[in-house]
Amino acid sequence: MKRRRYPLEALRELRRRTTEDRRLDTAKRQTEHQAAEQALSQARAGRQRAEQAAGAVDEAEHARVEQGQARALDLQQHGAWQAGAQGRLDQLRAQETSAQATERKTALAEEHARARLASADADERVVERHERSWKQRSEAADEKAGEEEAAERHAARRARGPQGGAR
Repeated sequence: MKRRRYPLEALRELRRRTTEDRRLDTAKRQTEHQAAEQALSQARAGRQRAEQAAGAVDEAEHARVEQGQARALDLQQHGAWQAGAQGRLDQLRAQETSAQATERKTALAEEHARARLASADADERVVERHERSWKQRSEAADEKAGEEEAAERHAARRARGPQGGAR
C-alpha cells in the first residue's frame, strides 16, 4: 500500500523552510541587535567616562587656576622680596666695590710710604757710613797731625839743643 501523501506537503515544506529562514534571520538580527546594544552600551560608558574625565579635568583646571592665582600672588610677593633682596645685594656690592677701591688706594699709599721709608733708611745709612768714615779719617788725620806736631816739637828741641830741653 502506498502511502498517501499530504496534498499540501509542498506548502508545508515551504512554510517550514520559510519559518526556518525567518528563525535564522531573526537570530541573526537578534545577534546584530545585541552587538549594537553592546556597542551602544560601550559608547555610553565611554561617553560617561569621557564626561567624568572632562569634569575632573575641568575641576582640576579650576583648582589649578585658583592655585595659579594664589601662586601668582606668591610669585608677586616673591618678586617683590627678590627685588628688595637684589637692591640690598646691589647696595652691598657697591659698598664692597668702594671698599676695594679704598683698599687699593691705601695699599698704594702704604707701598709708596714703604718705598719712601726704604729710601730714607738707605739715605740715613749712607750718611751714617759717611760719618763713620769721616770720623775715622778725621781721627787718623788728628793722629797724624799729632804725630807731625810731636815730630816737629821733637825736631825743634833737637834743633835748639840740650839747653832748651831743660826747664
